[in-house]
Amino acid sequence: WPEASSNTGTFQLCITDLGQLLSISPTSALAGQTISGVLTGQNTYFATGTASGTGLGIRFIKNGGTDIFDASTVGVTNSNQLSFSVTIPTTVPLGAYDVQAGPSSLGQFFNLSAAFTVGIPTNDEISGATSISAASSCSWLTSTTLNATPTTTCSPPNPSCGAYNANGDVWYAITVPSSGVLSINTQAASSSPIMNDPVMAVYAGTCGSLSELACNDNTNGLFPAINLNGLTPGATLFIRVWPKSASSAGNFQICVKHALHHQYLNWLAINLQHLILALVNGLSPEHNPRNLR
Repeated sequence: WPEASSNTGTFQLCITDLGQLLSISPTSALAGQTISGVLTGQNTYFATGTASGTGLGIRFIKNGGTDIFDASTVGVTNSNQLSFSVTIPTTVPLGAYDVQAGPSSLGQFFNLSAAFTVGIPTNDEISGATSISAASSCSWLTSTTLNATPTTTCSPPNPSCGAYNANGDVWYAITVPSSGVLSINTQAASSSPIMNDPVMAVYAGTCGSLSELACNDNTNGLFPAINLNGLTPGATLFIRVWPKSASSAGNFQICVKHALHHQYLNWLAINLQHLILALVNGLSPEHNPRNLR
């Protein structure tokens, strides 16, 4: 209707299909991960396929909030589909995000649908500890502390090293091998953002009655490593990793190796001594009174 009766007359109306979210993956992600997807529609803005300027803009907004970040790349896949990708900023709050599209030159964006959720790591609490196995050589597992929160369950004692300040931590569970010996190592991940100063502690026991076995800050440069022996075979240990400062949260790698049992090494050393003595004395091992046992 006219704002004033003197403004009556003819006018034109245009309704544009802004498109629909055809696909997006993954739908649950961590900060620092890359999301990709496809929009489909029939509007003229798809012809340019740019993320900014005069073409179609694509951005994401927190559901019920004001936190916004833009798609990093946009490209036309055919006459009416547009592909996009975005690396989730490490500073965005947790929660559900909607995808928006619109003519960025006009600064007008419209919600299309729910897009994805930025969540916490699955091993954020002890109950969700990632199970890892000890091997004879390192099999590196890439992990992250991005979006991790301080542990709130099972009441583990605060770590005795690394100036723990309730920074977000993640957990791993390992079953002690028959040797009773474990070597736990960490290193930088190949993907950004990298956690460049992690700290690690190992606990024994069960939820509510955990005790710290070891804690380490800097062994391999700024990366921790812990060696344990005399452990009870079959027991479950929990490994805790956290950034020394909240601002250094990011990706890292962890591996656990088992070693030869120290009793076997002692047995081997003793019998090698016997063999050497037998050879020095000119006696064959089977005739030596101190033969192999």
